[in-house]
Amino acid sequence: MRFSVLFTVLSFSVFSFVTMLHIKTDVASLYNERDSLQSQQVALRETMKVQQAELAHLTGPERLERFADMAGMKTIETSQIVPVKASYILGGAW
Repeated sequence: MRFSVLFTVLSFSVFSFVTMLHIKTDVASLYNERDSLQSQQVALRETMKVQQAELAHLTGPERLERFADMAGMKTIETSQIVPVKASYILGGAW
């Protein structure tokens, strides 16, 4: 009787210790994964800021105007704009 109680207590202790070690390693790996994801998030935010700045530069009105001038483009006159009627859009005669 005494041996079985001792064996049960010892088995429970070993099982508890192994379970705690397993949980500890799982938590440590989750912390490492979280840190990795946070550093990726910071890097992506910086990349996004750089790309937004590049887009703002590339689509700047002055820059686009210079390219239009080099290509020989001219601004359109208001008389060249023709309003589109809804009947044309909905399947009327073109």
